[in-house]
Amino acid sequence: MDSNDFSTLEAPEWMLDELTHKPALPGRSYSKIYSDTQDQLKNSILPYSDNQEKKERNLFLTPQERDAIKIPETKWLVDKLIPLGSLVLLSGQPKASGKTTFVCHAMNSIVSGTPFLGLQTTQSSVVFVSEQSWTSLRDGYVVPSGLVHQKSIFITAGHEVSHLSWSRLIDEAISQCLDVSANLLVIDTFPAFAGLEGTAENDSGPIIKALKPLQDAVSRYEITILLVHHDRKTGGNVYDASRGSGALNASVDVLFQLRRQGPNDQSGYRILSSGGRFPRIPSEIVIYFDGHSFKYIGTQSDARAESARNLVMEIINENSPEALSRERIYFLLAADGVELTPKIINKALTDLVTNGRITQLGLGKKGDPFTYRVVDANVENPSEFYSFQDLSIGKEMNSKTQPYA
Repeated sequence: MDSNDFSTLEAPEWMLDELTHKPALPGRSYSKIYSDTQDQLKNSILPYSDNQEKKERNLFLTPQERDAIKIPETKWLVDKLIPLGSLVLLSGQPKASGKTTFVCHAMNSIVSGTPFLGLQTTQSSVVFVSEQSWTSLRDGYVVPSGLVHQKSIFITAGHEVSHLSWSRLIDEAISQCLDVSANLLVIDTFPAFAGLEGTAENDSGPIIKALKPLQDAVSRYEITILLVHHDRKTGGNVYDASRGSGALNASVDVLFQLRRQGPNDQSGYRILSSGGRFPRIPSEIVIYFDGHSFKYIGTQSDARAESARNLVMEIINENSPEALSRERIYFLLAADGVELTPKIINKALTDLVTNGRITQLGLGKKGDPFTYRVVDANVENPSEFYSFQDLSIGKEMNSKTQPYA
């Protein structure tokens, strides 16, 4: 064999991953991949001669050799939120944070190729392994999220796979992903299927063993695996809130924690915190669930300003078509038990006028004060929300809410 001929050289999986981020599908020929990257390989990995014993791989490279290998940019399932080909953990308090609701709406956007939280998605089929019965899952999540109308979401309910071992389940799930070209596998919840009985969830050994087939699948195939998990009762931040051994958090690529703004909060606001190996993912954002979809609000400061606009707009709507002075608005909000300072209310009014939501009347002087009313008494809240890219004034929610705290 010519020492510079790479056309028939079998590609080791580690180099295939670094060079292409492409899945090593069964039966796939690596010759074209090496041919396409011949110049890079000449500057990094020396080929084997005919009489040279073939090594498994060259384990050690200099910085210059590594820089000679062009690494593709990160691909995203949800832009700047969920990276493609990664192991992701989403945790939150059981029955309170809305994890499954959040995941189902995200899956619906990915399957349909529509934006999620104002972010572009890469359209893909999805495989969903749920611990819930089909009736419960369908009525509580699949129908409300819109997934019921999708033909590229493949679901198995808990009792249907309860007889399978964890390793067999993962083999079946990955095989299904490859069969239907799914780039996302969701397991809800991880402990329900991983065979972590008794105190095993708190031991690093069983956790690491359970994650091994997932890590192998992520490294070999261009698939994102999202594990849904519960927070411990005492809670905590994104790095230490999830239940069980810290080996789980340490082993995944991306951590997400979904929580309400307080233990007694019943509003639609949620805080989504993140951590991990992708610095482009924001460390914390505030989102809002209006009962139909999730909307991006912004930072917690953005959310407080959004909440103030919500409340001011509701007062103006309730008194439409009457034009209200600032003093009247102060009084009506206080009468509803809403604690907002005049400065915050004035800023909310200015934002609403700038956004075209309300009209400002009067000259703002003695005898002719500023007053405010809706632009069109027949049109209530227009559908304008923040997006990730546009932090301008967003839509106010239709339901009565307390200020974001």
